[in-house]
Amino acid sequence: MYPTLLNIGGFHLRAYGTLIAIALLTGTWLASREAA
Repeated sequence: MYPTLLNIGGFHLRAYGTLIAIALLTGTWLASREAA
């Protein structure tokens, strides 16, 4: 897996941070669906 997904100017979008953010958003979404 490549460590950098996107590089725009001085901004680097890291793969690890992106996957963590997706996991947190998915977990929050699933938890809110189950709670409702």
